Amino acid sequence: MKLKLLSLAAIFGVLVLASCSKSGKTGLLVPEDASIVVTINSQSLSEKITWQEIQASEWYKEIQSKGTNDDTALTALISQPEKSGVDIKAGFAFFMKSQNNGGYLAFQGKLKNAADFEAALKSLKKDINIQKKDDLSYTNMDDNAVLTWNSSRFIFVADAPMNVANEMMGAGGRANRFGTDSLFIFAKNTYALSGKKLLDSDKRFADLVTGKGDLHYWISAEKMYNSSLAGGILSMMKFNTLIEGNINTGTLSFENGKIALGGEQFYGKELAKLMDKHPTDGISADLINRLPSGDALAAGVYKLSVPMIIDVIKLVGADGIANSYLGKENLSLDEIAAAFKGDIAFALTGIEKTPVTNTYEGYDGKPESYTYEKENPKLVVGISVVQDKFNKLYNMFMKEMGPSKPNDIFIKNEKDWFIVGTDSAAQETFLAGNNKPNYADKLKGHNLNFFINIPQLLGSFSRSTDDSISNAMLDLSKATWLEFVANSDYKKGKSTYNMEVQLSDKNINSLKQINQYADKMNALQKQQRAKWQTIEYAPVDTVVAVPDVAVPAPPVVAPAKPKK
Repeated sequence: MKLKLLSLAAIFGVLVLASCSKSGKTGLLVPEDASIVVTINSQSLSEKITWQEIQASEWYKEIQSKGTNDDTALTALISQPEKSGVDIKAGFAFFMKSQNNGGYLAFQGKLKNAADFEAALKSLKKDINIQKKDDLSYTNMDDNAVLTWNSSRFIFVADAPMNVANEMMGAGGRANRFGTDSLFIFAKNTYALSGKKLLDSDKRFADLVTGKGDLHYWISAEKMYNSSLAGGILSMMKFNTLIEGNINTGTLSFENGKIALGGEQFYGKELAKLMDKHPTDGISADLINRLPSGDALAAGVYKLSVPMIIDVIKLVGADGIANSYLGKENLSLDEIAAAFKGDIAFALTGIEKTPVTNTYEGYDGKPESYTYEKENPKLVVGISVVQDKFNKLYNMFMKEMGPSKPNDIFIKNEKDWFIVGTDSAAQETFLAGNNKPNYADKLKGHNLNFFINIPQLLGSFSRSTDDSISNAMLDLSKATWLEFVANSDYKKGKSTYNMEVQLSDKNINSLKQINQYADKMNALQKQQRAKWQTIEYAPVDTVVAVPDVAVPAPPVVAPAKPKK
């Protein structure tokens, strides 16, 4: 008996290993030339918030209550997804792929029981036409889509032309549209993927989707090129040198007290070479301390290499056009590159509200007026320059702006700084430096730093004097969302970036907090809808009584005598 069990275990192990080798390192059937890939770690998500918690929420119950009799089967399936035959905890993957001047998208997942899956489909649509071909079950769906499955996996494929923008703008040719026969072939080819034809043969993708996180994404600009907007309009230039090998990856995680997004941007050989040629030395304390003291609604600092941008313009062959335009003002790209040091800093410190009264002529010709609150942001933006080389560019800028410059915009150009803002006092403190911003620590340590104080930003919005429910919604948002922070750095051919949205309770997972927030917001919205329904409007057909007024008869006028 023991021997038989061991033999069965060995056979099972061989089957598992065989299936893993067929579907690559990750178990995902994603082609190596996919343009966009998104993977969902449903196992991780289910550990952070259960389906039962979502079903118990009032917002979910309200959505369910709005269903019709036709939704009965769908409602039953959603309430007990484990009966769908889908392996809910195995994860799901979505990808888009260019194909012969068109494209398609695919969504896939694993099955626990193919028979249950088929039964679930039949319960959702009584007249469903399920067919079999080449060891696959499939059904054609509306809008050029096909759903396929075998004993262990389902793949949904739909037409998704990726060069529609080109088609609309008359560039890049007409987009191909694929019918269900072609889509079935795409699905069949996806089931057959193996080895180097799989995207997880790229170590960067394999490391991405096997790492921690609730959602992963992969975007290849290079694979999108031939069917993207750039392929039609910018093909005359060397745009491909910028996007060749250009890949953006990211991981979204719902953690205790925050939503975190981090990733890497990989650059192609030519672009990485330019970025390495023009390294930046990071953010200095002097730059941060030029920003206004106290608190801020939002602030950011960035170290930019303008000479690198000029080299990119030259790389794609656009320098001739640029220099032709600048030549009219006796300027060149090289002069612009030499005029900037590259430090950029900004701060939004508040939004002032001032009453404004507008007067107009009424229907009776008499003057009438109304008053409203005008919101004026207190903003300052500073860019470091090489003063003697920037003056020429500044004069051109002011000439172009001319008399159209708004009265509430202040511009300074002195002491190696070009400063634009709505607060003249903030400009002066920016020039002086040595300030002590309360938010200085949020802007240190990276090549780019940015943050938003969400409660203060929401608090700057005007509050309604006669709508307590809208005010309660605003207060709920202020109490839930705390801060958004982001940073980025570049090193050896790639940039790393991190973004976080911080929530009020550091000890509760952010998914649970979002669910609670949605529940409370839904309750307030129900109150508001009920309030609106109680407002009574006068019926349109109301007859207004008009008092009887004696109207005098018109005077009798004798006819004129005819002329002789």
